This record gives sequence, C-alpha cells and structure tokens, in this order.
Amino acid sequence: MNTGPSIRRGWHHAAGAWQRLRDSYFLRRLLLCALAVALPLLGLHAYTLYRQAEDTKADAVAAVLARSEKAAQDLDAVFSRAERVLKFLSTRQELQELDGSGCSELIKGLTSIDPMLANVGAVDMQGAPLCLSIVSPARFKSYKDVGWFKEALVQPGTFLSKPFYGDISQRPLVNLVMPVNNARGERIGFLGAAIDLTRLTDSILSRNGLPPGSLVSVLNKEGVLYARNPGLREWMGKSVPTETSQGELRVDKTLFVGMSNDGVERLFARTRLEHYGLIASAGVPMAAVAGSSQADLRRSVFTALVVGLVALLVAGYAVRRLTAPLHSLSETARALAAGAPEARADDALPGEFRQLAIETSTA
Repeated sequence: MNTGPSIRRGWHHAAGAWQRLRDSYFLRRLLLCALAVALPLLGLHAYTLYRQAEDTKADAVAAVLARSEKAAQDLDAVFSRAERVLKFLSTRQELQELDGSGCSELIKGLTSIDPMLANVGAVDMQGAPLCLSIVSPARFKSYKDVGWFKEALVQPGTFLSKPFYGDISQRPLVNLVMPVNNARGERIGFLGAAIDLTRLTDSILSRNGLPPGSLVSVLNKEGVLYARNPGLREWMGKSVPTETSQGELRVDKTLFVGMSNDGVERLFARTRLEHYGLIASAGVPMAAVAGSSQADLRRSVFTALVVGLVALLVAGYAVRRLTAPLHSLSETARALAAGAPEARADDALPGEFRQLAIETSTA
C-alpha cells in the first residue's frame, strides 16, 4: 500500500487548518474562550486524580492496619482461652497428684469446647504421658525427645513452643506449655494445649476483604513464621526478612513497604500481641494498591481526550457556522467594490447577518 499521498494530504489539511486558525478572528477567540474554560477544569481534574490516588492509598493503609490489629486481638483471645484452661487444670488435685485416670476424666471433651484446641494433655518430668484428651496408637510412649518437652525443662514458666507437626493429628500445631506443681510447690510435670494452626489460619488469619495476593501471618520477634495464609505448610517455621538491622522486628504497630520471601513487594502492617512476643502481620501487594490508581488515571485521561476531541469538533462546526455568513457578506462587498451594482447580499442569512445583508443591498 502506497501511503505517501495519504500522508501528504494529511499534512496539507493540517497546514490548511493552521492557516485558517491564524486568519480567523472568530476561531482564535473561540479557542481562547475554550481554553479559559478548559484549563481550570483540567487543573481541577488533575487535582481530583491526585486525591483519588491518595484516597486509594489511605484505604489500603487503613485496611491492612485493621486486618493486622484484628488478627492480633483474635490471636490474643485464643491464647487467653487456652491459658485459662491450663490454669484451671493445674490447680486440680488430680494433676497435683499425677493421677492419670483422674486427669483423663478431667480433660475429656475439652477439645470439643474450643475448636482451636487439637489436644490437651499432661506429662511428668520424664516425659511420660499422664493423660490426653485425644489418644491414638500413634502417640509417643514418651515425649522426652520432643522439642517442646526439652524446652519445657529449661523454661521458668508458661511458654509457647515453636510450630511442629503433631504425631497424633498429623497437622501443624503449636503447644502452649505450663508447669504443674504439687502442693509443696515442686515442679512435677507439664500441661500442654496443642493449638491447631490450620484452623487458626483459616479463621483468624483470613484474607477476606483484602486484594488478591495479600497475606496474613503470625510470627515471633525474630521473624520466624508460626502460621501464614496462604502457604501454612510451605512457610511454617521459616524466617521472613526482618525490618531492622538488629534482627528483631519493631514492637507495637508498624507500617512499611517490604519484599516478601515470595518476591512480591507488599505494604505491611504489623501489630504486637500481648502474648509471647508474637506479631500479627498483614500485607497487600503494592501492585494492587497502585493498580487501582493507575486504572483510574487511564480511564480519566481517555475520558479527557474524548471530551477534548468532541469539544474541538464542536468548536470547528461552530466556527464554520459563524464564518459562513461573513464569507457571504464579504463576497458581496468585493463584488460591489469591483463595480457590479447588481450584486446583492443573501437576505436569507441568520439573525443580525440578515439585517446587515439587507442594509448592504440597499446602500
């Protein structure tokens, strides 16, 4: 296809339009009036776009902060309930006397009361099981070589274990461990409440209300993940990049943009729990935060271009309508000046132009 003539015609039309703009009093004044109206409107539109982008960012910040705060509150409630259960059991005579049958009867059905509890049980100082709410042939005969029991031997009080897979449930768990003392105050064993991290993740670490690609997690101050939604089994026990060079996350609330282990840049909010130095974290992808503003900007720019094009077409049509009577009168004037007394102006011209045509013809 030979596009040369088409291009030349386009340039010719553009040059002609520019020449008409320079020569036309009406067109120049009309464009100036249009610019006087359009520029403030465009400025207002630009400010509106800026405010929309800021509002979108503010909404994202508010949503991620609210999600981390809500997760922290709900997690604290879970740990508080489990602590109350263990404190109650620790005061019972059955536990203080290491009465296995009495302990088994006492803790029966506890897991049905709180769905977050995968199991509740007690062991003596040698790691031998005293009682369990849920018993399975797969359970250990002794817990002396299990990580949480080894930690219990050196911990001075109640603590939360690192996450692990339960030998009975085969599910991700974390164990809340409390020492048991006899009537003389001597440590004789340990109570444990295994918290089901799968149920905890599905309910408390829900991503409802957050954009796709968001994540909600709970981690300790060293950045070790206890639970993460999504990817609980993939990320449990792994470390995330810490925010400070000291290797410890800031306490209380914090808001920052950071790169996750999966390579996604996110806007994070973190809230410190009241229990065990844990931190609830929520993150939304920066692409989702900026993407909404960019989409609004593209739509607004497209709308502005369409409106500008329509306005230009309307202005061109208006100029042609305005200048046509003038061209008619100008031709009549030139004919009269050239010595053609029979020349008459068109008395069908609109409005004031008709009156001027009549006066020109009778002059």
